[in-house]
Amino acid sequence: MGSLQKLIRMRGIHRNSSLDTFEMWKLELGILGSTFAQRALLAGLMSAIISGTMGAFLVQRRLSLLADSLAHTSFGGIALGLFLGVNPLLSALLVSILGATTLSELRRRTTLTGDAMTAVIFSSGLALGVIVVSLGKGFTVNVFGFLFGSILLVGIEDLLVTVVILLAVLLGIGSFYKELVYMIFDEDSARASGIPVTALDYLLIGLASAAVVGSIRAVGVLLVSALIVMPNLAAAAVARSFKESIFVAQAFSVISVLIGILVSFHLNLAGGAAIAVSAILIYVGTVVFKQAWVKFSSRSVLARNNLTQNPVQ
Repeated sequence: MGSLQKLIRMRGIHRNSSLDTFEMWKLELGILGSTFAQRALLAGLMSAIISGTMGAFLVQRRLSLLADSLAHTSFGGIALGLFLGVNPLLSALLVSILGATTLSELRRRTTLTGDAMTAVIFSSGLALGVIVVSLGKGFTVNVFGFLFGSILLVGIEDLLVTVVILLAVLLGIGSFYKELVYMIFDEDSARASGIPVTALDYLLIGLASAAVVGSIRAVGVLLVSALIVMPNLAAAAVARSFKESIFVAQAFSVISVLIGILVSFHLNLAGGAAIAVSAILIYVGTVVFKQAWVKFSSRSVLARNNLTQNPVQ
C-alpha cells in the first residue's frame, strides 16, 4: 500500500464505490496541500534540477553508466548511516565521493578499462551495503525506502541536504562552466590550453556524486540513473546547443517528477518507479516526435523541389 493510501486510511477515508473518479482526484489534489506532499514536491523539483544539470555533462562525456555505479556505491553509505544513526544521505554522499575519487585514481594509475573500473566501484559499494544491512537489525524497511525511492517520506533533514547539494551543483557548474564544456568536448585541447583538466575532472565527478545522492530520495538507488540520463537523452534530441540542452533536460526532469508524483498518488504506485517511467516515456516520445518531424520536413522539402523543377503550366 502506498503512502497516500496509508494517510487516507489514517484519516478514516477509504476508497469505495461511493467515491467516483472526480471525487478521488479532488481528494488527492487536496492532500497535495499537506506538509508531507509539499516536502515531496519540493524535494522532487530540486532533484529534477540537479539531475537535469549534471546529467547533461555526464551524457556528453559518455559517463552515463557512472550515475548508476555511484548510486549503487552510495548504497553502502546509506546502510552505514542507518547503522550508525546518522543522516543516510550525508553518509551516502561521503561514500559516493570516496568511490568516485577512487574511480578517477584507478583510471589514471592503472590500465583497467572504464567498464572494469566501474564494475569494481559498483560491486564494492553494493557489497559494503549488504554486509552492513546483514549486521544491523531493524532498519530493513528504511533500506527498501532508499532502494526504491520514498519521496513521500522526505524529512526536514533530507530537504536541507538536497538544498545544499543543489546549491553546490549550481555553484560548481556556474563557476567553471566554460572550462567544463571545453573539457568534455575536447579534453586534449583543453589540457594543451592550460586548463586544469585533472582538477576539473575531480570536480565533475564529485558533483556527479552529489547529484546522485540528491536524487536518491526521489527515485531510489536502483532507478536514479533514469532521472539523470533519460531527460538529457531526450533534450539532446531536440536542443540546438549544449546550453539549451541543459535547460530542456531540467524541464523534462521537472515534468517527469510532477507526473510521477501525481500518478503514484492516483494509481497507488511506487513514486520512484512512476517518476522513472515518466522520464523514459518522455524520452521515447521525444525520439518518435523527432523522427516523425524529420520525415515530414524531408517530404516537404522534396515536394517544394519537385514543384520548383516542374511548375504547373
